[in-house]
Amino acid sequence: MNKRFILTLWSEWHGEDIETHEVDCSRLDAENTLADMWNGSAAVTAERGRYRAELRERGQRRALSIIS
Repeated sequence: MNKRFILTLWSEWHGEDIETHEVDCSRLDAENTLADMWNGSAAVTAERGRYRAELRERGQRRALSIIS
């Protein structure tokens, strides 16, 4: 079943979200898109904790997945 998810990439350097996407897809597809977003960013080579990627279901505050 498809749901609407919000994918966010946050940067300590910028002090805010630097990339946000809303997608209608399965949770598995949303998780894969989040991983692709993370792997395609500077976060991969940055010091741990400087970036954070989150997957949330639209309308929810609690993250379903976090990469940091």
